[in-house]
Amino acid sequence: KNRRTTSHNSYKNPFILLCPVYHEETNILRFYNQLKKLKYPTNKYDIYFITTEREKLTPAVGKNTIEILDALKMPNNFYIIHYPYTQGYKAEQLNYAYKNIIRNYKNIDSIFFALLDADSDVPQNYLHNINDQIVPNIQVYQQPVAWLRNFNQLSNFSNFGIPECWAILKVFLCCKPTFLLRTKSQ
Repeated sequence: KNRRTTSHNSYKNPFILLCPVYHEETNILRFYNQLKKLKYPTNKYDIYFITTEREKLTPAVGKNTIEILDALKMPNNFYIIHYPYTQGYKAEQLNYAYKNIIRNYKNIDSIFFALLDADSDVPQNYLHNINDQIVPNIQVYQQPVAWLRNFNQLSNFSNFGIPECWAILKVFLCCKPTFLLRTKSQ
């Protein structure tokens, strides 16, 4: 096999985690606390919560997601980007954030982007697992639609013709990122 993995000691790959939020009042503190517990060097990843002006159109019971995030004392590698429009949905939030984020990084084409929803369960070793599964020259990794909690019981099937990409995707089954992407400078 020509697959090369890295060790936990190398911390080779930098990451940007994009977290679009909209009326996540019940999930945001749990999600935020899980992200704070990530075991990966903080100089190798940044987290962006992407809020939206649409949230202000429909009142929340108590504080809304924007107010909850604004009240938190965030680590130095956590940021909030506010999408200032009421039109548009998650895709527009992400595009707006991405355009603003890429201006602030040198070597943006060497950074992997991951998309996480606030209802994701993010284990402490999430970035280690992804780092260890990255294969040179692969630009996009995508999680299968199915959520499998019994993957370890199914892993014996890899000898029966399941494509090698299945093993690469195994790491994503520990939580629910929609994609992981390495950009190319334009």
